[in-house]
Amino acid sequence: MRMKTCQKCKKQIAANDTFCGYCGHMQAPLAQKQSGNTEEFLFPGRRIPQPKSQANRKSRPQKPNTNTIWRWDLFVLVGIVATVLFLTIPFTADENASEDDEDAADDDNKSAKNDPKTYPYTEVDWKKNYSYAQKKVDCKAFDRLSDPLKQVGSHLDNELGKHSAGKVSIEEAERFGEDSLALVEPMFGGKLIKNSAETQYITKVAQPLLKNVKRKNVNFRFYFLDDTQFDNAFALPGGFIVFTRPFFNKLKNEAQLATIIGHEIAHIDLRHTISTIEHLRQLKIPDDEIIRQLTDNLIRGGYSTKREEDADSHGAHLCHKVGYSLFQSIKFWDDLPHSPKKPPTLEDIINDPNALLEELDELFASHPDPAKRSCLLKQKAYELHKKESVDPSYIGRTNFSKKISMVNDDDRRRRT
Repeated sequence: MRMKTCQKCKKQIAANDTFCGYCGHMQAPLAQKQSGNTEEFLFPGRRIPQPKSQANRKSRPQKPNTNTIWRWDLFVLVGIVATVLFLTIPFTADENASEDDEDAADDDNKSAKNDPKTYPYTEVDWKKNYSYAQKKVDCKAFDRLSDPLKQVGSHLDNELGKHSAGKVSIEEAERFGEDSLALVEPMFGGKLIKNSAETQYITKVAQPLLKNVKRKNVNFRFYFLDDTQFDNAFALPGGFIVFTRPFFNKLKNEAQLATIIGHEIAHIDLRHTISTIEHLRQLKIPDDEIIRQLTDNLIRGGYSTKREEDADSHGAHLCHKVGYSLFQSIKFWDDLPHSPKKPPTLEDIINDPNALLEELDELFASHPDPAKRSCLLKQKAYELHKKESVDPSYIGRTNFSKKISMVNDDDRRRRT
């Protein structure tokens, strides 16, 4: 059989086939090339009318090319996939762009919030402004040779108080507190006020602190001693806490007020006041004499340096849970006069009798040096912020001047 090549797909087909069985292209007859038809040579591939005899000729049926059919299906599938991608990718990109815009807006808001210049609540403290909140300070310079003895004594006090025969109940503690409160005016002068702008303000500031105390059955009450020269704040058994006017005037903001309130609450929450009564009872001292000694000792002398440090730590925890600035607590102690002397060494005590007397005085001292209290609070602030950071933390200068606690200040948001 004579064969010829398809003019389009170059497949071999029968010489007399008019159409290619592979691609369907119409073939120019061989006879026209030999007859000198110049139109086919000038316009190759152009459809030329064929003689009727040749147009009616039946070409041999050709087997369909399955490869071609499969290839067209592949082209259709690729086209569908491309269309789907074309329609979905722009929307996905828009969604991603929208999410990126939202993330960028959140980052902007966060950076603005962390910028004191743009944050709307100006009376706050920022952790980044205090180096001791980033790295824990070392307080070894304040260590004394008598510190281990204080720790042993404090531990023995706690253990003896738990198992002593003179253990004080809540009702007895309140009675002792009421009797001691009655001696405040005769002993220290002034006027003891239960209901005033100061006591209402102090009570409001104390309310959120009391939510985290250990002894939930204690009824805390706050008093204000006016018209007196006595400068202190103190806690009495049964939940009675007293602020004096001179001491209150030392405070500069609500965070510092919360510091002192938390400290006095801690004395009661840690049973410091009750343990004093229990020890005096073990000495077989009558209750009337206990009340007099208790009032004088607690108001003038306080407890011990170890218990004062424990109350500082526990009070700082109460303030931090509410959102008050511990940095203002530290500033309060930094502003008080510090001891210029360094603790004596063992060599100093051996060679200098005065150094020994100084160490003995420190052993029985009621309050630690303000510089040491400040350093220990810096360590506590670092630990609390590392465990649960509160940033920014609340200062409250305006609230303190107006005696409006942040609990009731609807125009200012507080962190909890």
